[in-house]
Amino acid sequence: MGGFRLLFAMLVIVAIAPLTVVADATPAATPTVACAFPPISIDLLREMRDEIAANPPPTPTPEANYSSPRTHLMPFPPPAGESIDGVTVNSIRQFLGDYADCVQAGQLASTYGA
Repeated sequence: MGGFRLLFAMLVIVAIAPLTVVADATPAATPTVACAFPPISIDLLREMRDEIAANPPPTPTPEANYSSPRTHLMPFPPPAGESIDGVTVNSIRQFLGDYADCVQAGQLASTYGA
């Protein structure tokens, strides 16, 4: 009988311990992010939509040595070129961070103006 009580006590401890850890490990609320890009007007978005509908971009055509019509014109891997300087790299990283902040904040219209 004593072994049964010990087994029951161990099962109760094993069942309750994870609940205590989960309750203690609740993270604090994350601060809201702000979008760095100015909002774009709905009229400008409609104008862009109408312009694209009136003048659709041409469909890319693959190079002769590619068999898939879904490939880009740029060969893979791209040809060697000049290295990007540090200022440009930092600018790109800043832009992508700001863009992600707008998406996270739910301000998708502002991303069109980015």
